[in-house]
Amino acid sequence: MKRIISLFLIVISMIALSGCFATDTTTLEFVDLPDAIYAFSTNPSENQVDLTKVTIRINGGEAITLQQAISTYGVTISGNTFTAPGNHTLKIKYQSATITYIYRVEGQGEKELLVIRGTLVTNMTLAEFRDAVNAGDDFKNATVQLLRNVDLGNVEWVPIGVGINDRSEERLPFSGTFEGNGFTISGLKIFDIDSRRDNALFGYVKDGIVRNLTLEGTVGGKTDYAPNTYFAGFVAWVTGNSTLENLVNYATVDAANGKQAAGIAIAAGYQPDPTKNTIDPGTVTIKNCVNYAEIKGGFQTNSQTGGILATTQGNFIMQNCVNYGNVWAHPESTSVYGTAGLIGILQNNNFFSNLQVQISECINYGQVTASTKGGNISGLIGKVGTGNATTNSANFIFNNLYSLGELIIPTQVPGTSTIKGGVIGGGSDTFLRSGSVVTLIGQLVVLQGQGFMGNSTLENIMGSNMKQLDNQTFVDAQDVEYIVSIFGR
Repeated sequence: MKRIISLFLIVISMIALSGCFATDTTTLEFVDLPDAIYAFSTNPSENQVDLTKVTIRINGGEAITLQQAISTYGVTISGNTFTAPGNHTLKIKYQSATITYIYRVEGQGEKELLVIRGTLVTNMTLAEFRDAVNAGDDFKNATVQLLRNVDLGNVEWVPIGVGINDRSEERLPFSGTFEGNGFTISGLKIFDIDSRRDNALFGYVKDGIVRNLTLEGTVGGKTDYAPNTYFAGFVAWVTGNSTLENLVNYATVDAANGKQAAGIAIAAGYQPDPTKNTIDPGTVTIKNCVNYAEIKGGFQTNSQTGGILATTQGNFIMQNCVNYGNVWAHPESTSVYGTAGLIGILQNNNFFSNLQVQISECINYGQVTASTKGGNISGLIGKVGTGNATTNSANFIFNNLYSLGELIIPTQVPGTSTIKGGVIGGGSDTFLRSGSVVTLIGQLVVLQGQGFMGNSTLENIMGSNMKQLDNQTFVDAQDVEYIVSIFGR
């Protein structure tokens, strides 16, 4: 009897176990797919996938509409409505089975921008939007959405917003949110600038956001620019509490005989104005931005060139940015402040103390080439500080920075020399000792360059104000093959 009971229990156990390991055979498949592209409408009720036109098959059965599947079988869906252009994902779930479909939403009509101000929704062209900003409308609290890819046709472009200008006291910023929705603006051309100082897609952004946009075209390149002329892909001056996010630049930038050049922005921070130097500088954030284009610096004195940014002047955060483009100092420039893969010069200010600067998780792959007449170069930051060593200071945090591009120093004109640093090309010891604190976190990986800073040892730069955390490592050229194998080129 005991034997029979034992066998019975074993059989029951095996049945239970077979249930535990039974394979779920639930299947879902599309029969008629949703449309690949939908037109975005100013009428919210029209911004959705038509469920009666999408058919699916459940467990190999007959094709039914998605609407029938929801009402009859309890199929659940998400992503079938949309509130903005861009890529969207329709997700369909039945029991343990899930299928997805990515579709794209583009703007409709001739005007490529949707402007949302509270309950007021209007359409504009990019040129109309630019003209409104330059006439004094800052679009504060408004969202400007790009509805589709736009080709500017290589027609001369006037920037959106008017920043600092030696020949005009008027400053007209964009202060809203420009949402690119992952689209591309191509055919940008800025060449004949007349007397304009700041040159990019946006001339001036203050307390604004520009995000999720790709840019193609050419900026600069003419040989008769005025001395103080600046060139970048996306934004010239960006100030206040502003954010540049998810921007991808393919537009080549050439400052020629101008001064500053960069892939994403020329200057981040407070615009110099000696009569208003007590104003809170705010914090500028540049994150998740990538430059692929070649960036050429200007001939003029104190030139500053960076793959991402030319110069900072205030509280500043840079996160998760990558430069792939080659960066060049002007070959004949006699005074190169800084040329680097990320930032030309960090903290070029004379106004504020105790500023907060954080640069983290950034990589340079681009080749950086010095002038034949000297200057400061680095794969990451060309130079630190030209402020007053008595009154100016900043708290710097450098976290996981990788310089994997070559540093090229051409034959130097006799009597000149180039300072080539690992993380920072060169800088002022007295400026950095004036109360500044540097904190190093994670890895600082350098393909080429002399130490942390080209013209001084780390200890001489920081003295007692240098904080080095336990998990920090500084990797130089002898370990670069391992590092390159991890990140690729």
